Amino acid sequence: MNDHDIAQRIDDLGSKAGATRHAARRDLVKAGAAATAALIEALAAPIHYTRWGAAKALGQIKDAAAAPALVVALEDDESDVRWLASLALVKLSDDGLHALLSAIVAGDLDLHHQHAAHHVLHDFVDLGRDDVAATLAALEGPSPGVATPIAAGRLLHAPDA
Repeated sequence: MNDHDIAQRIDDLGSKAGATRHAARRDLVKAGAAATAALIEALAAPIHYTRWGAAKALGQIKDAAAAPALVVALEDDESDVRWLASLALVKLSDDGLHALLSAIVAGDLDLHHQHAAHHVLHDFVDLGRDDVAATLAALEGPSPGVATPIAAGRLLHAPDA
């Protein structure tokens, strides 16, 4: 799939026709990493369907290059886009976790949107990542704005991280 085809399929993600959106997402996923940059840009599109399709496709492609943009998508106005971005970060495994922890430490994720971060951290704990539990507990605690960046920083800079 060439750049023109990718751009067309990105446009199709915003279609009102569900079958068109589905076919576009399928083709973009088949294109794999070649579509990642365009899908990252699509996460900021004004059309809800486009952002939704981009987040879903990036979760299926699993290209680590998308991790920082998926963290930004955790602050999308639409809850379903935030949900898909959080699922995609979990699918990216360590790359997704690293991007999320970095954003928390940098203060790039405001408290209003940290419920999406909670979902990601909770899923990592469920997947057996016990090292994430302290950061999750900090987010759930009485002072998440203070404690969570500290816990995230400890995990981010741990020797095994």
